[in-house]
Amino acid sequence: MLLDHVNISCNDADAMAEFLEKLGCVYRGERPAFNNYGHWLYDDSGRPVIHLTQKDHTAQAGSIDHIAFRLTDIDTFRSRLVDKGLSFAEKPNELARVVQIKLMAPEEVELEFQFPA
Repeated sequence: MLLDHVNISCNDADAMAEFLEKLGCVYRGERPAFNNYGHWLYDDSGRPVIHLTQKDHTAQAGSIDHIAFRLTDIDTFRSRLVDKGLSFAEKPNELARVVQIKLMAPEEVELEFQFPA
């Protein structure tokens, strides 16, 4: 299992993107048309490794929205979740060419598992 990306909920997604771009290791790139504002920041290999999401101002600043991991065997993973009685949602992400399985961990941290489409 590999870390795929981190999603940071921001009060100012533009300022966070600008700051991270100044570090010189990521750049803004294409992002799916989600229902909220934000940016995907890509690394030198062309992978979107930091996802920034604009949020309302009721949540704590700079909180982690979700953590995503990359795996290869969706059938085995899905079966394991079903066998353990864990609730999850599954959906395709055509832009990233993956199928995502999402579930909520303790402390309300969303875990996202990405599989090749």
